[in-house]
Amino acid sequence: MKRPTQKDVAELAGVSRGTVSMVLNGSTNGRVPISEETRRRVLEAAAKIGYAPNPVAQMLAKGQNHIVGVFVYADVFPYAQSDYYFPYLSGIQQSAIRQNYNVLLFTQNHHQDALPQVYENSMNTLRLADGCIFMGQKTDREELARLHSENYPFVYVGRREIPNHEINYVINDYAAGTAEVAQHLIDLGHRKLGFVANLINFEPEYDKIRGCHTVVDNYPEASVTTFSFGKQQHADLVEQVQQKHITAVLCTDDSSFITTLKLFEQANIRIPEDVSIVCLTTAEYDQSLGLQPTHLYLNRPGIGEKAVEVLIKLIDGELESPQQIMMPTVFVAGETTGPCPT
Repeated sequence: MKRPTQKDVAELAGVSRGTVSMVLNGSTNGRVPISEETRRRVLEAAAKIGYAPNPVAQMLAKGQNHIVGVFVYADVFPYAQSDYYFPYLSGIQQSAIRQNYNVLLFTQNHHQDALPQVYENSMNTLRLADGCIFMGQKTDREELARLHSENYPFVYVGRREIPNHEINYVINDYAAGTAEVAQHLIDLGHRKLGFVANLINFEPEYDKIRGCHTVVDNYPEASVTTFSFGKQQHADLVEQVQQKHITAVLCTDDSSFITTLKLFEQANIRIPEDVSIVCLTTAEYDQSLGLQPTHLYLNRPGIGEKAVEVLIKLIDGELESPQQIMMPTVFVAGETTGPCPT
């Protein structure tokens, strides 16, 4: 069946097409007198024949789509609620709803055999959205530099350094949070610390290490040994911890935290009697140990909300300088840290 048009509505209501447009779009602004009776006839006619405005045409007329995009540099788009990125998506959605924006998830180029790309045949595939929020560790920095050069509005969830470009980002203040963790361990008497990461190759990991050193370097007898699972075999970790007399370990994320816990458990290392351990992201209650982890709580929904706020200001032209926002973390003292063993 042919899709109903404004002309069909006008004929049924007995008014001009211009009147139909003004009633349905609410564009009179009080300058054109339209009686309540005329307005009622137009709305009833539209409902009777099933007419709905073409949203694309409305967006083009207004110059904005009122759409914020979400693009994730990951093998598979993070739909699962258990996924690390899901709380960010929840915050993005809530903030967009409050500001009358739709959220568009860019998923077309997500394939397990290749990383997603913004540009396809040299064309920016994000143009349907007024601006976009980026996430993901496997960042394509050349694409971000190109988007920045094209003045396309975007905000990265996570600190990213792009040569010769100052991009907008919102991130947890990992340096300050890790410094608080390190001070907690120092106050418990620990002086030999270990820093465990799966891979140390992007900015948030550098921020965490820097935050740790801002505290440890103030104590001449204290030191930090870094372990990267990309280079350090898991099986060697326990041996290295024992050889270097490390009594407290900071794990950069929940993955390295769980892996380290399992290794210590297999080696009959007691937590926290023998070694204290901290997760530098939000960590859940550990069923196997029966302990509440000491960790940093990250307000991921709040990060998503703030990213949308910044993005919409960019879209509206309200920001002149790059916005690089650090959101505070919350230190949670759990049961996986204790006094340094004698």
